[in-house]
Formats: sequence, structure tokens, C-alpha cells
Amino acid sequence: MKLVYEYQLAMNFVTISMRSKSKPLTARMQDGVPTLWVEVPRDSVGYEQRRFAVIPTGLAIIEDSWLYIATIEDGSFIWHVYE
Repeated sequence: MKLVYEYQLAMNFVTISMRSKSKPLTARMQDGVPTLWVEVPRDSVGYEQRRFAVIPTGLAIIEDSWLYIATIEDGSFIWHVYE
């Protein structure tokens, strides 16, 4: 069995303490706040620090090792979420 947790994101770079083995699913605006949803195995034990980047189109360079998660639309602004 799996659970879905949500975490609020900050623009630019943010480190989040989340359950181990969490798998990012998507990110969207929720009530004006960029939010990340992750799938967590029910047998997950402990927490780990995970680093995410929320960057606008064309204004930042992401390292090759960062993995794309989602694109967030916020009015006329477009943000991209990477881990």
C-alpha cells in the first residue's frame, strides 16, 4: 500500500525533509503556493533530505544530474521543478 504526501515548495532552491523512498509524482499551484506531491511506500522508515529547484523558464541553468518533475503555470509565469 502507498500513501501520497504533499509538500510546499519555495521558488529557487529548497531542501525538504521527507519520508525515505518517496517518489515525486507532480507539482502544481495549490491556493497560490507551488506544491509537490510524492508517493510514499507504507513501509517507509525514517526521513531523508531532498533538494528541489523551482526555476523560471530561461533564467537558470540546471545541472545535468537534476531530474525533471513538472512544469507549474502561475498566471503568465512558468516554473519548472527539478530534483
